Amino acid sequence: MLALLTHIDITNLPQEVLIATPGVSNAVANDGQDDADAFQAAIDFLSAQRKAGVTAESTIYIPNGVFELGKTLEVNGPDIAFEGAGKGLTLLKNADVFQIGTEGLPDLGTEISSVNQDAYLFDLDQNAVNVSFTNMTLTGAEVHGAILGFKANSLEISDVEFNNFLWSSVRLFNSSDAKIYDNVFIDAGGRAQGTSGITGGSIYATYLRESEIYNNDFSISKEHVGNVFGIKGRQFTNTRIHHNTINMNFAIELPFENDQFVEIDHNFLGGLVSIPKHAGGAVPDNGFTFHIHHNYFTKSYALEWARNGVEVDHNVFNFSAVQDGGNLITNHGNQSVSGPTKFHNNLIINPGRGIVRSKGVQNNFSFYNNEIIASTTATPRVEGL
Repeated sequence: MLALLTHIDITNLPQEVLIATPGVSNAVANDGQDDADAFQAAIDFLSAQRKAGVTAESTIYIPNGVFELGKTLEVNGPDIAFEGAGKGLTLLKNADVFQIGTEGLPDLGTEISSVNQDAYLFDLDQNAVNVSFTNMTLTGAEVHGAILGFKANSLEISDVEFNNFLWSSVRLFNSSDAKIYDNVFIDAGGRAQGTSGITGGSIYATYLRESEIYNNDFSISKEHVGNVFGIKGRQFTNTRIHHNTINMNFAIELPFENDQFVEIDHNFLGGLVSIPKHAGGAVPDNGFTFHIHHNYFTKSYALEWARNGVEVDHNVFNFSAVQDGGNLITNHGNQSVSGPTKFHNNLIINPGRGIVRSKGVQNNFSFYNNEIIASTTATPRVEGL
């Protein structure tokens, strides 16, 4: 049976790891050399240890400095914590030999087979349960993203800076019990064209369940060309997005089928929340699709509709009287929407062009107990709201 190891310093590999992977050597910070083999040896040792019956959680520690990865690290075992010395202190990046570019983008959104799994710094498979990342900076201007997970349940990401990726810094498929919190996302995706423009996202999750995304800061630099979504996904269930600051043109986009019990609350949203579904979509038998409450919105094009089974309450919509080009709720579809939508107890300051713009009929739309404070707009409106 393998000797028990619960802590591996990537710059001082234990003798057991060196014996298990002949020829491997320690990772060396700031030397400009490829450190991927040292990381992979540590990961493989801990995965083999788990298969041999060891149940203790294990940590791979990455101290101060810059470490370069010349290939994707394959994480195929559970209960591994990747721990750095802190954001801006421990930095992992793609090496010069690891430059994928936009080849294979955009991925198809719903199929893991459409994703280039060799284009991320870390690739977590379905055996990588209870894996965590904390206290580090991840960057890769010529790779698709930082962390790719397929059925990687109980993933925890905290106190990580994601800086400058091509598609999506965190890309998840069929995952549950994820906790993504206290992170910083800067230019963390969206530099590859999809069929309708730039469609990557800082976090892009497909079929996400029983998860939380909170206390994160999302932003794009002035030099970032094009658009990037903050949180993008397909079919979230029992998932809460809260206490984030998202300063992007598209803050949150969940535009497709069968979202259930998604709570979006206590966020600062500098961009649109897009949740449209063809004809509004189905409503769960025992609840809502989206509950959007206690958020602070700053862009007059705030909510993209239509979605049935939504409650929007106790938000502040504070729009500039100068940038008044949008409608608070916009439905681009022509179909009749069955509802319900409950829009109540919100404060709306300078509502832009209007409160609701809809091509199709909106049935069962309740609008009550809202306060609207309207100022003269830069382009004077004469048609009312």
